[in-house]
Amino acid sequence: MQPREGQPTCRVNPIERIQWSSELQANHLFLAYTKSSVYVQLTRIFLECDRLSAFLTSDRYEWLVQQLDSNQVYFQSYSNAARRASEILAAIARMVNERAPTTRWEEVEHDFNGVWTTAHQLNNLKHALDQLPSMCRDIETLKNSIADLTEANQSRAAIIESHAATIAALTEDNQRRAATIADLTEANQSRAAIIESHAATIAALTEDNQRRAATIADLTEANQSRAAIIESHAATIAALTEDNQRRAATIADLTEDNQRHAATIAALTEANESHAAAIENLETLINIAEKYLAFVEHLQGQTSKTPGDFFSAMDALRLAGNQAAHPSEYDDKNLADLVKMLGDCFAAAPDTENSEVILCGLEAFDIAAQSQ
Repeated sequence: MQPREGQPTCRVNPIERIQWSSELQANHLFLAYTKSSVYVQLTRIFLECDRLSAFLTSDRYEWLVQQLDSNQVYFQSYSNAARRASEILAAIARMVNERAPTTRWEEVEHDFNGVWTTAHQLNNLKHALDQLPSMCRDIETLKNSIADLTEANQSRAAIIESHAATIAALTEDNQRRAATIADLTEANQSRAAIIESHAATIAALTEDNQRRAATIADLTEANQSRAAIIESHAATIAALTEDNQRRAATIADLTEDNQRHAATIAALTEANESHAAAIENLETLINIAEKYLAFVEHLQGQTSKTPGDFFSAMDALRLAGNQAAHPSEYDDKNLADLVKMLGDCFAAAPDTENSEVILCGLEAFDIAAQSQ
């Protein structure tokens, strides 16, 4: 069979082909295992970093740093193995290009398919090797991030320790509140029993209130009808009110008039009483004056030999007696004046045997005057 156009020619014998095929298969398996191991390690590292970024302890930080250091060594060995595989592949390519084919093309085609596959994997490996520096930089970045996270976790640990006392206090407070809630629950249960016991009373009161509401509705309707009647009588009530006001004014006028009449009657009564008393006093005075006038005339007859002063006093006393005895003809004279005049007569009288009679008459006259 002729080789396909565009494919390289092989110049190897069957024994060498078998050796090269075995070596190629071994290198192919080694490269595949190495590549998968590298990807697995990198995947583990990045997954572990993502998981630990949320919450990391100091032990996990140290473990992650050790893993990064060991993976750097592993990447270096992987790089060396890749270089060795690349050299082997280059030697195989040179050997294939230098030797002429001595067997059928179908037998060689299988080997070259493996070679091309290995070359493709080596190219991928070279691409991965090109990414190793960026991975190393990522690892350094991760180390720095781990250091920052370590410091942050230390501060968080201090905060957690500071919160521990608060959590303990809150726990104790919650326990006290739980006890209080238990007590309140028991009290609420007892209150619920009381409420249930009052349920029948509330129902009875509700029924009573409904009956009262019906009664109130009836009374309201009756009051409305009464209000209509009251409104119909409003004009009559207004007229009666006005009439009562006029009557009240008339009664007030009559009351005032009666008061004036009563005052007039009281004044007339008082005047009549004073006139009656005056008339009674006048009669008494007339009686006294007549008696003492006779007494003075008697004294005048008994003392004809006395001096003239006594007779002058007797004349004055007689004049006063006449004035008292005849008030219609003379001015009213007070009894005090008569007493004074009688005293003057006694003072002017000489020492006679009739002096005691004059003194007794004077005292009697004075007593009568004081009684008036």
